[in-house]
Amino acid sequence: MLAHAKQLFAPPVFPDDEDKTRAARVLNTLVLSFLGVLGAAVILAVAVFAEPLLTALFILAFAAATAVAYLLLRLRYVRAASVVFVSALWVVLTVFLALAGGMTTAAASYYLACAVFAGLLLGTRAAVVVSALSVLAGIGMVLLDSSGYPLPRV
Repeated sequence: MLAHAKQLFAPPVFPDDEDKTRAARVLNTLVLSFLGVLGAAVILAVAVFAEPLLTALFILAFAAATAVAYLLLRLRYVRAASVVFVSALWVVLTVFLALAGGMTTAAASYYLACAVFAGLLLGTRAAVVVSALSVLAGIGMVLLDSSGYPLPRV
């Protein structure tokens, strides 16, 4: 029984591709960690946040995308799973920032983590793309705020 559980949560191994095995191991750890944290976050959202329904929807949307990434990983599509995970993280983070007041919140620093995850899972080019998108989104939020169109603080 324990061996079956270990096998269920173990990342796929690619004997002929060390880099793919490493990426699968990193993504497996990230996805399982995020799913555990997101499960607890849904429960806390109801008790802590001012807008529990909106917060729970964000969490559940990201949890669904993370579950899709895990399924793709289990099917041995490591690159596709990585793209789904990093893309979903970036989109959810950007929407959250836009609804939380923009780049003035401490959560803006999570763009760095997103770029690091992209670099670890997909390579340097993906990290540069995620970084550039993050900078552009941040500039857009700052310009909106400074032009008299402040972002909402939900």
